Formats: sequence, C-alpha cells, structure tokens
Amino acid sequence: MIDDTLLQEFMQGFYGYGSFNAPFWFIGMEEGGGGSQDDIRKRLEAWDARGHRELEDVTGYHRAFGITRHWDEPVKLQPTWNKLIRVLMSIKNLKPSPSDLKEYQKDHLGRENDETCLLELMPLPSPGTSKWLYRDISSLPHLANRQSYLEEVAPIRIRHIRSQIASCNPPLVLFYGLGYMSYWQEIAGVTLEQQKLEGIYCARTKKTLFVAMKHPAAHSTGNEYFWQVGKWISAQLVSHVRHEQ
Repeated sequence: MIDDTLLQEFMQGFYGYGSFNAPFWFIGMEEGGGGSQDDIRKRLEAWDARGHRELEDVTGYHRAFGITRHWDEPVKLQPTWNKLIRVLMSIKNLKPSPSDLKEYQKDHLGRENDETCLLELMPLPSPGTSKWLYRDISSLPHLANRQSYLEEVAPIRIRHIRSQIASCNPPLVLFYGLGYMSYWQEIAGVTLEQQKLEGIYCARTKKTLFVAMKHPAAHSTGNEYFWQVGKWISAQLVSHVRHEQ
C-alpha cells in the first residue's frame, strides 16, 4: 500500500510546475502517468525528498523519479505540452519548427523562474479518466472512487488556485479541456462565453484574460487549431493593453 500520510500531503500541497509569478498560466484537469503503484510511489517519494514544493521545476522533478526523455537528447515531445507550446509561440507570432518546440520544452516550459505556470486542478496522476488505481493502493475513504475524490479535493484546490490568481494577477490563464467548463468557471469566478472562433470560450477581469480551449488530446484537433487559438489570444491581449492605456 502507498503511504497514505504522504499521499494526503501531496494532494494538499502539490499544484504543478513553474512559477506563480509567470505571465502565462495553463490549467488542466490532471496529469498523466500514475499507471502503476510503483510509478505513483516514485512520484510521491521524489516530491517528499525535494521538500514538498507547491510548484516544482518540471525537469528536476521528473528526473528525480526517472523520466528524462522530454529533456535529454534526442528530446521526445510530450503530446499535451507540445500543443501548449504551439499556443504560446503563436501568441508571440512565432510559427515553431519541431526543433523550436523541443528546445522550448527542454529549456523553458514549467521551469522555475521562467514564463509559464503549469497547474492541474486535481493532484493525482492518472493514465485516463476510466482508470482509478488509488482505491486498490490507499485506505483513504475519499479515494474509493473518482467521484468521491473530486467532491472532496476539487473545492479545496479551486479555492487555492483562485487565491493565487487574485494575488499574482497573471495576464493569461488558459484552461484546456472543454468538458471541465464548470470547474474553469469556478476558478475564473466569471462566466466564460463562447467566441466566434470555434472551440474558444473567454472572460476577462481587470487584470486577467481567462480562455478555455479544447484539450490537446481531443480528436480532430490539429496544429492549426492551436495556432489560431494563440493568434486570437494575442489580439485580445494587445487590445486590452491599448484599452488600459
């Protein structure tokens, strides 16, 4: 069985990668991985050994539990991160080559004191929503099934993420996965309204542009969609700066 005390501390204390001071925040539902008890144990032990960080350096943390392929040559692009980088580069009016994507993933995405913050609403890694290994390796009652886990943990994490947004005022918070819109709207605290560009929902507060887009793994979602999302966001950010001036 997994150490339930450490598992509970991880659920309460780990939120993702990068820096809360970054201008570009990406928020997903949950991280992939966690397909075996051994993988989960290694992740927990690495987080424990590195000091229970709320935000980890993505490279240092993954290296600590044995995953290096997304940073060591030959760099392998991670499917979700790949699309997030495409959006970010499009915001900057850059059309990346495969080598550009690999360089950004290796040196910048989710790194300490850099420009991105990668958050997950739910803390426990899982290979898919149809799988739930935790009931077999933990005695925590709220991990008996995915629904009880969501009901117990999601409200706590939504409050904390909202608090960090209010404190740090990131210019952009980009949610991915339109099936989780109710959670995204709770975090934003405003209604995300559908835009003319298909698959885009948006709301704005004085300091932050909130955008929801399709998940990078969604069917029939190619690179052009993420390029268009980035162009659209760029126009909104420029418009907001002009309005403030």
